[in-house]
Amino acid sequence: MKLCPLLFLLMVLILLFGCVPSPPSPKTYYLTHITVIDVIQGNSLPDRTVAITDSMITALGAAEEIFIPRQAQIINCQGKFLLPGLWDMHVHLGNATRTALPLFVANGITGVRDMGSKSFDSIQIWRKQIRSGQLTGPRIVSPGPILNGGHPEQEYQIGVNTVAEARRMVDSLAGLGVDFIKVHGGLTRETYYAIAQEATRRHLPFAGHVPISNSSITVTGEEAAQAGQRSLEHMLGIPFARDTIKAFQHMYPTPESLHQLFSVLVQNHTYVTPTLSVYQIPADYQALSLKQDSLLKYVAPELQAFWKSQIQDWPNRNKAFMNWLLTARKNMIPSLHDAGIPLLAGTDTGFPFVLPGFGLHEELQYLVEAGLTPLEALQTATINPATFLGKQGKLGSVEKGKLADLVILNADPTISIQNLHLIEAVMVNGKWYDRSTLNQELKQVAHQVKRIR
Repeated sequence: MKLCPLLFLLMVLILLFGCVPSPPSPKTYYLTHITVIDVIQGNSLPDRTVAITDSMITALGAAEEIFIPRQAQIINCQGKFLLPGLWDMHVHLGNATRTALPLFVANGITGVRDMGSKSFDSIQIWRKQIRSGQLTGPRIVSPGPILNGGHPEQEYQIGVNTVAEARRMVDSLAGLGVDFIKVHGGLTRETYYAIAQEATRRHLPFAGHVPISNSSITVTGEEAAQAGQRSLEHMLGIPFARDTIKAFQHMYPTPESLHQLFSVLVQNHTYVTPTLSVYQIPADYQALSLKQDSLLKYVAPELQAFWKSQIQDWPNRNKAFMNWLLTARKNMIPSLHDAGIPLLAGTDTGFPFVLPGFGLHEELQYLVEAGLTPLEALQTATINPATFLGKQGKLGSVEKGKLADLVILNADPTISIQNLHLIEAVMVNGKWYDRSTLNQELKQVAHQVKRIR
């Protein structure tokens, strides 16, 4: 029997398509009988079922409202608590090194804001490897290198000393695809404003320090907010927020002036990242360093060497004065919060004795000690970062339709912020890490650090 060419071709195509495997069905997890922490409203929602397909929350409701198909992958979470993944909004990944990235996930941190690293190319490679599953790590936003004045010694800073240089460097960084511009304290007033204007023109956010030269204020916190600076790091630009106390007393001598500053910050949606850790540690670094000895197995030798170089003069510092500075900063936290200024949790990871991942739990504890409730502290690491980044529709809370960047705890963190240490599982980038997997990640980091030595 002869087949016409057209019929023969049709049969071949049918056979070929029959050999092509269909794409795998999306994997769906069902978390059952779990208490969901609503970080926006402050409510605890008990006995919920949460469906997660790939990397999205596809259903959330009371147990009786959610249909679970037969043979589904069910994870019984009776007695567990679910909250959105945490963000550390001030880290230096260039200091922390690649081995530190799994430490963030192991501590429930599913996103970080890098605040300056020497190689943006390395950040891009890490992001690609994390997305593909080759590397365990958090989501990363980064500015690349920091823009500072003078001739910085640090490899992760670029000296900008003229208006033309300022504009050129912003254009160059924009061409690299950075997420924002990081400004530092050594800039002149002219170069700072040139950066601000060029970043605004290029639709790039900018954040960082306020310029201060020779103990005098070059750009005030008010002016920085009005120029469009998205966040003030280390509480710089806030009265009593740095060693040059007299300069700030001159600028804000009255409660009325302080109220004016706070009003400008609120009006311009300017966030503040307190980084209390960088003030707590110098005030009590000997006790804290002993406390963290057991965790040094996770810290790369080059980072430990950097720490040693940074703390050489710490024994000569006036401890009473350091404690006073710390207390003054902590006392400012409730005032900022009550004024409606959104706060961001950031650790300055890379700073001596601030361990990648582990440090955020300490920072949130310091915020609670300063006067925030555990819920308010959690907001600085969840919904506030998401809103700051313009991603509140995808991140920052546990809701249907949002990305499933999640942390499961064995106790309620709104009762005690210390319960953040009791992590049972983490999900990020569509991957599920149960407790045994997290332990294995920690073990592997320790092994890698040991091999480097």
